[in-house]
Amino acid sequence: MTTRDEPTEPVSVTRARAFVGRGRFLQGAGGRDPGAPGPEGACGTGVGCDGPGFVAWCLGYDRYQPAFVGGWDWVEPNAMILEAESTARWFQPLAIPEVGALIVYPSIELVRAGRLDRRGHVGLVATAPTSWPRDDARWTQLRVIHCAVSLQRRYGHAIGETHAVAWSSRATFQGQSHPRWRTRFLRYLRDRLRCP
Repeated sequence: MTTRDEPTEPVSVTRARAFVGRGRFLQGAGGRDPGAPGPEGACGTGVGCDGPGFVAWCLGYDRYQPAFVGGWDWVEPNAMILEAESTARWFQPLAIPEVGALIVYPSIELVRAGRLDRRGHVGLVATAPTSWPRDDARWTQLRVIHCAVSLQRRYGHAIGETHAVAWSSRATFQGQSHPRWRTRFLRYLRDRLRCP
């Protein structure tokens, strides 16, 4: 696999790599204290983190931001995309992935169901191919560190580094297609992390 030469790995990716093979998934948890020794936090009676909580900790911001964007107070996939495509103070849309960028897809709500059929998801790009051709092979070369319940079910831990094939098919769902469901790459603009 050919990858872009990066002079130094972003601190966010270094923080993410330190937790690969660890963690428990807990919806709505984690990412409240960027200075904590890890991404997990308490929610209800459990301790763990979800995708947005993990990414918030890796990038060094509190995932709760009052009046963040469009009625959202929590920095989660739908809000990230809306912010990037409107005010772009926190996130900037990217045409191609880069190391340290976010890879994100929104929740899918089918009108006939009237509910969220799939929650959105977010991860950090850990390795990016040197080019971004218009074929499916690019998704296997793209490596992502993320926190997901599917990883926990399969491996017993929620944080892992995987290829990005799961992100490649987000333009369609249950026979329906809409461009707003597609996967996006976002650059984080508010770097609050200090190098260790």
